[in-house]
Amino acid sequence: MGEVGRAIERDILGEHERQADFRGDQHLAPLLQFVCEQYQIEKSDLYLLQVTPDQFEVGLLIWLWPGRVVNCEIAYEGSEFKTIGTETIQAHKKGLRGHTAKHFKIIEHIALSEHGSR
Repeated sequence: MGEVGRAIERDILGEHERQADFRGDQHLAPLLQFVCEQYQIEKSDLYLLQVTPDQFEVGLLIWLWPGRVVNCEIAYEGSEFKTIGTETIQAHKKGLRGHTAKHFKIIEHIALSEHGSR
């Protein structure tokens, strides 16, 4: 395997660990539980696409396997959270460019490998 292949494998491994950390994050547990209940999915169907820190909260863009993306906010103080909106995965993919498109491809690869083995 060439240098490019090894770099891709490192990116995939790092992202796989990041997704596991996201699902296991105790601070996010109430939000993830809420999303799972609201959309009737398992925690293993959640994939973190983007984190956007703000002054008072952090925004999370979460892919709900297989077809929806939900935009959430969670406050730094306390555990207040809310969902802002949703869109289809197809609509989300249309807006991706550059690094975000590459990053999504890695997450998509992980999701397909995890769900292909179920």
